[in-house]
Amino acid sequence: MFLLISHEIDEIQKEQAEELYGVRCFIKLPEELQEKWSNIPPEIDEVRDYISDIKEFILLNAEKGDIVLVQGDYGATYEIVNFCKENNLIPVYATT
Repeated sequence: MFLLISHEIDEIQKEQAEELYGVRCFIKLPEELQEKWSNIPPEIDEVRDYISDIKEFILLNAEKGDIVLVQGDYGATYEIVNFCKENNLIPVYATT
């Protein structure tokens, strides 16, 4: 399960992912991409361009059917959910 969230998941969330989705490992974004995902500036015109390197990381590391947990900025979450669907990945998303 790829983690596109701004916090650490807790043990209960890990157990649920393992039980509900059969998750065997959790993949975090590299530090610089995590910092970017957690701090999307409100003044940018196009979030799609801003998160293009995050999408590239997912494409390079994910396989068809992998799960991507997405939580964060509404526009970025929307963009990643659609990106996952277009690339045969399974988005699981929530808002805070």
